[in-house]
Amino acid sequence: MPAVTATLVETEESGSVILAAAGEWLVDTAAELDRRLRALKVPPGRRVTLDLEGIERLDTAGAWLLLRTEHDLKVLGNDVEMRNLRPSFEPLIDQVRAAGEVVPARHPRPAHHTIAGFIARIGEISLGLIARAYSILGFFGLASLTALRLARHPGRLSLTALVVLMEQTGINAFPIGALLNFLIGVV
Repeated sequence: MPAVTATLVETEESGSVILAAAGEWLVDTAAELDRRLRALKVPPGRRVTLDLEGIERLDTAGAWLLLRTEHDLKVLGNDVEMRNLRPSFEPLIDQVRAAGEVVPARHPRPAHHTIAGFIARIGEISLGLIARAYSILGFFGLASLTALRLARHPGRLSLTALVVLMEQTGINAFPIGALLNFLIGVV
């Protein structure tokens, strides 16, 4: 595991809280930074400055952590300002900000973990089975009707078309079938 090369130092200056970020804010250090950022205890209603001058490298994970921290501090009623961001990092911050929410979506409780969800799931499965049985019954009905019509009027059966169909589905399909059998046998 790489050594954590990202830091966050909290200081207070003339009534405002300054969070000085430094180092490499990358996906490699994101877990440790996330723990540190969640452990921050900034009282509500304060002026908070995120000083980003010391950040040497920044990727999407680091930008997301900075924006989430900014969002969380604003939700607490703090006046948050980011300053000293390198111009080369601004497009990344803007892109992550434009991507949407900085707060991860809550994991919904799966519906099948409730009694109503369990009953609904049984109903969905039952309806699926009924639909499948209906389509199978429809296929057998159509095949039966076609066979009965053919038995009543055998002259409608075109022997040439039947032989061509048998050739296409049988003889012409033999090479690919043999190849598949060979390859499966090799494996």
